[in-house]
Amino acid sequence: MKQLLYIWAFHLLLASACFAQTKTQLKKIDSLKARVAQVALPDTAKVDDLNELAWLHRNFDNKATLGYAQRAKALAQQAGYKLGLATAYNRLATAHKRKDEYEKAINYYKQALTIEEELQHNYGISRAYNNLGIVLKKQRKYQNALAHFQQSLHYLQKSKKHSQAKVAIKKLNMANCYKSIGQVQLAMKYYLEAINAFGGNKQSKRFHLIGNCYLNLGTLYQKTNHFKKARTYTLKALTLFEKGRNKRLLITTYNQLGVLHYKVSDFEVALKYYYQNLSLRKELGSTQNIQGVYNNMGLTYLQLAKLDSAQYFLQKSIAFSLEKNDFQTLAQAYNNQGLALTKDKKYLNATEYFTKALQLSEKVGDKVNRQDALENLSNAYAKMEQYDNAFQYFDQYKNARDSLEINFRKAMDYKEDYEKEKHQRELLEKDQKIKSAEIDRLKEYSFRQTLVNYFFGIGLLLLLIIVFAIVKNYQERRKVRDQRQKIDKLLNDQELLALSKMLEGQEKERERVAQDLHDRLGGMLSVVKMQFTALSQSVDWVQPEHEQRYDKAMNLLDETCDSVRKVSHDISAKALQKFGLIPALNDLKVNIEDTQALRVEVIDTGFEKHRLPAKYEVQVYRIVQELLGNVLKHADAQEVEIQLYWKHEEVNLHISVEDDGRGFDVAEAQAKRGIGLAGLDSRVKSLSGTYSIDSSMGKGTTVMLDIPVSITTNEIGETKQPKK
Repeated sequence: MKQLLYIWAFHLLLASACFAQTKTQLKKIDSLKARVAQVALPDTAKVDDLNELAWLHRNFDNKATLGYAQRAKALAQQAGYKLGLATAYNRLATAHKRKDEYEKAINYYKQALTIEEELQHNYGISRAYNNLGIVLKKQRKYQNALAHFQQSLHYLQKSKKHSQAKVAIKKLNMANCYKSIGQVQLAMKYYLEAINAFGGNKQSKRFHLIGNCYLNLGTLYQKTNHFKKARTYTLKALTLFEKGRNKRLLITTYNQLGVLHYKVSDFEVALKYYYQNLSLRKELGSTQNIQGVYNNMGLTYLQLAKLDSAQYFLQKSIAFSLEKNDFQTLAQAYNNQGLALTKDKKYLNATEYFTKALQLSEKVGDKVNRQDALENLSNAYAKMEQYDNAFQYFDQYKNARDSLEINFRKAMDYKEDYEKEKHQRELLEKDQKIKSAEIDRLKEYSFRQTLVNYFFGIGLLLLLIIVFAIVKNYQERRKVRDQRQKIDKLLNDQELLALSKMLEGQEKERERVAQDLHDRLGGMLSVVKMQFTALSQSVDWVQPEHEQRYDKAMNLLDETCDSVRKVSHDISAKALQKFGLIPALNDLKVNIEDTQALRVEVIDTGFEKHRLPAKYEVQVYRIVQELLGNVLKHADAQEVEIQLYWKHEEVNLHISVEDDGRGFDVAEAQAKRGIGLAGLDSRVKSLSGTYSIDSSMGKGTTVMLDIPVSITTNEIGETKQPKK
């Protein structure tokens, strides 16, 4: 009782959902009807609206679908609107397909295909091939249908509307065909690919299609007697159809669950699902494939030994099968009706039904039902003790199967001679199979060997091509690298030359400024001082009360003259030009220490007899001068040590400047790239040297420089010491 209440509630929920959906659909239909009635609407737009009306009516008013599609067709032909005409042909074909008028449907689909091919509309071509495949599948022309579905997939992948969902639909159709022709592995492969393309159970819009895949996988596993997997997949399908409220597919699922439970001898549960199927059919007014359900119910009642109920449903199956020209189901129903009569010991009547089943099975190519019919005829004639007929049908049955069934072995006990003949035939068949297998094995081995040799040759050729390409690529890259190195060297030389010229210009400018300061400004200040001295000798010029101020002015003038001389001296570094690097640095040391701001220690090695070339002396002096200036300005140091190491025989001049100041963050300073570091970098680079800075907060700073010295004999000079 509780189960019936659940079923009733579920059907009520489905009905309410369908009502809401139908209400929305009816609003859209009314809107389209109003648009079509407008006189000003262009003919092409009217064709599109009529085609849409035909599509919306397809599920509940096939007559209206045909009417709207005919109007769309006529108007499209009149307006020369080919795309709309192709759609109209598709709508007409759909309407005739629903009426099981398959030949008319095929004719319209072919007309649509011709137009789509003329327009080179790949998506339309794909759709037409798919629709033709569906009709051919309904006609059980599975091989032909499969070819159309493959063409449909091909054109879909070429079209701009190519999507995974549409690909999945084509693969689902192909899987259905493979299932129908008994190619189980291929069918399973395409069902799983279709599920994956649909995106699994997450795509709510595709519940009915994904569920269809699961349903068919359940059928395949059921046919191969894997009932646990069959039940798992079928229940997945049931869940999706319930979520999607798809009553038509629920009908199919109930039937399959009934068959599954029949297979595991759970006959009462099987009947429950069959009756749910009939209940839903009655609600929808659907009789499509109802003959199969009646046949299954008759067979189930037969297993429960309820012969009256069995024959009742089998007769209904036979009637509907004849009405719908479903010869495959009719053959099964005849077979089952024969079994019911056999159980009722009406063997002669049973053989009539078995014979009809055999003839129809051979006509439709149903091998399974043919085998069952042959076995049933053999058993029926054996029960009637007509052994010649029994053995004749059994011989056919045996040739139709790979192995003998237990029932036939029992029947063969009636004649010992036939047993010997059977045994000999089996031995001959085994020998033939062994020979055939050996020949196939040798052929396979020969083919594989040829294939291996072929691939080995191709692989060797590819390897040679790859090696050649690698060598060629290496040579090209090396050539490019050499060219880049030459360019980099030229650019570097050019940059060094530019830096050298710039620094040389700076030195000349220093000399000029120093000379101007000494000659012009110094001379002018000396004249001013002489004038002031002359004035001071005048008795009346300075009043006693201004004498102190006059003395102050004279002192400031003396200091100014000294400052000008000092600045001139610092800029021009005359000691450097006259005596060389080390005396100039010592002179710089004395000047700094006189200020009592810093203690400086100069340590030199290797400069006793030789001087550096002039271009090196000037730049090294300026580098050390710049570094000392930075120490004075920023380091807050007490002492700085300058070390210079050079041997005439060696290439490099080594310089270090180390202070005990507060240090700094080297990375941060280099990122800011101040004037001091930029000047140091340019001067070192002009001498092709390198430098490094080691410093940290509170631990002082050490600057290390390595400068390669390139000298000739005429550049070497002796170091002179300045006079004390």
